[in-house]
Amino acid sequence: MPTKEGMTIVDEPLPEQHEAPEIEVHGSEAVIRIEHEQGPQERRVRLPETVWA
Repeated sequence: MPTKEGMTIVDEPLPEQHEAPEIEVHGSEAVIRIEHEQGPQERRVRLPETVWA
């Protein structure tokens, strides 16, 4: 039997000096790009295995 979990979406404005990062998802890996004063930064992270019901 499928299980449903409740989720709450929180829409909070970011402080003026912050910008939302650009995120690309490729299977089990995500690439996060952030613009800094020193230049753009890129970080790759491995995502946990998830089974969607």
